[in-house]
Amino acid sequence: MNKKSNRIYLAFEMLLNEIDMEIDTIKKDIQKLSEAGSFADASIKANHAEQVSSFRHKVVNLQEQWKDVLSRIKQKGKKYSSLKGRNVSGRLPRGVKTPSKDYYGPIIQALIDLGGKAKSDDVLMQVEKTMRSKEPRSRAAGH
Repeated sequence: MNKKSNRIYLAFEMLLNEIDMEIDTIKKDIQKLSEAGSFADASIKANHAEQVSSFRHKVVNLQEQWKDVLSRIKQKGKKYSSLKGRNVSGRLPRGVKTPSKDYYGPIIQALIDLGGKAKSDDVLMQVEKTMRSKEPRSRAAGH
């Protein structure tokens, strides 16, 4: 985890600690109000506590999503850095990649196969399948 990513993770931890302290304060207020017989006010505070607890749950989910994003970034970085002839971003050096004109036929064929009209993601998936089937066996196998 780099420094910036770590600071974001720590910010989640700090926020969760602050929310926990707020929940503790609300619980103490509920207890005091109940002991004083102010049940209507205690009920309002209990509702507030539920809202804060619900918010806390959302923050925990966001923190988990942040961890997932970081792990995917790390995995992509490892994947890209391990590929021969590729730079850190995973791109092939100029002159090594497939020329753009080689994609024209597969794009047109994908559009025909998809009924003449399709979302770009669908066309790209079809083109990827076509281009993978044309790769030399050693590159397609990841060697």
